[in-house]
Amino acid sequence: MKRKSWLKRIFTGIGLIAMSVCLGIIAGGNRVAYADDVSSEPEEANIRINIFLRSPDEDKDKHTPPIQTLSSRMDVKKAKETSVNDFIKKHNIPIYAENYSVYDHLNIILTYVNHPNLRKQAIEEYFTIFKPSYLYNPDSSMDLAEQKAAIAVFFEQEEAQPFIDYGYQGMVLDKDKTDKEARNQFLTLTPAKGGGYTAQDFYVYLKPETNPVIVPSKVDQSALTADDHATIVSGENVDAATFHARALNSDGEEIPVTVAAGEADLKVPGTYTITLTADNGKTKTVTLTVTPGEAAIEAVAPKKTVVYGLKTIYLYQKPTFNQRQRVAKYRQVKRTQRPLFVVTGYAKSKSGAPRYQVKDVNHGSKTAGKTGYITVRKAFVAPAYYQKTPKKIKVINPKGINSYQRVGLTKKVKHVKAGQTLNVIARKQHNLTTRFVLANGQYVSANKKLVLAIK
Repeated sequence: MKRKSWLKRIFTGIGLIAMSVCLGIIAGGNRVAYADDVSSEPEEANIRINIFLRSPDEDKDKHTPPIQTLSSRMDVKKAKETSVNDFIKKHNIPIYAENYSVYDHLNIILTYVNHPNLRKQAIEEYFTIFKPSYLYNPDSSMDLAEQKAAIAVFFEQEEAQPFIDYGYQGMVLDKDKTDKEARNQFLTLTPAKGGGYTAQDFYVYLKPETNPVIVPSKVDQSALTADDHATIVSGENVDAATFHARALNSDGEEIPVTVAAGEADLKVPGTYTITLTADNGKTKTVTLTVTPGEAAIEAVAPKKTVVYGLKTIYLYQKPTFNQRQRVAKYRQVKRTQRPLFVVTGYAKSKSGAPRYQVKDVNHGSKTAGKTGYITVRKAFVAPAYYQKTPKKIKVINPKGINSYQRVGLTKKVKHVKAGQTLNVIARKQHNLTTRFVLANGQYVSANKKLVLAIK
């Protein structure tokens, strides 16, 4: 069921209007003259009743617009024997929880209007007096928490507003008078236009509040929570987030947490004592482990360069590695078949471990084009192109390599078979790769999958 439809049901069913209706106060009207009828057949008709509020100082001939109109079908012949209380009693049964009535409903609203500081308490009480099956729709697209939040907004904006608009602040329900009227008055019907009947007006009587509401004592919600231990890589900074620290003031509002590192040297591996302090005065002592940091990631493989896997590695969705988030597996293979990745960025796991952010560039493979994160550990990943210049290289690609006139490996000169050695005089950078310049001025790839530095 759509949100709009179930909210409409609530607005028309459990609003202030419904409360007023269920109270059932009678205030005059003319009784209908019924013709003698020996038939025992019931005369079913629709009966409508207008509901009003009234305070002691209001002129009985002048009152605010009706809060609501209640309609119900009944046997017209039994109207003279039906009290207002009986007429509306059936409407209470499906609405209110056991031991609660419309009087509780009305008192909650009046408490909120008269004492805005009790707003939270009033809303919580509001949810206890109704049957859950009446408040919440199991077929709604919203979950229970969302429905409850929507009803709470309605309570604040719709339930109390008539009392404020009509100047009923400071009033409370005159329960004795209301109840007496509801039980002692009987329906007096007048034919209505369009069919059915209208009963005399019903009034919910109010009176000035004489006994002040006792405001419950305020609960101090001050708190400071944090992990007892955290780990960082040497050189990293430490703040409240490192320990997942969270603090609340006495009203339950989130407040800052500061970190006192004391004598801890965040550049030197070891275990240190750290003090967390919240603005509410609470403190907590925690421990911090500083682990050795690897060399700068950029020094291992700069962004936009190519790396390859040395051992079995995995491509992950996120920098904090989790087996359920593996995107692809790359097994350990011989050098000439190692998987290639372009480094597109860097990241760190929750514990501070550095990661490469990469794109799979193994053309022709099922994994080509996939993106994610891999380890930066030198035992598992290394640059795929030589970054230093050897004196000699050996061709290790089984199919051999080609030499070219230009650094972009264009204008082929000749083919060099596997196993041959070549003299190198320089190394040139070209886009994401490097090239070796041979003694004869020609260029060959510096890809470690194709050639091996031997001197």
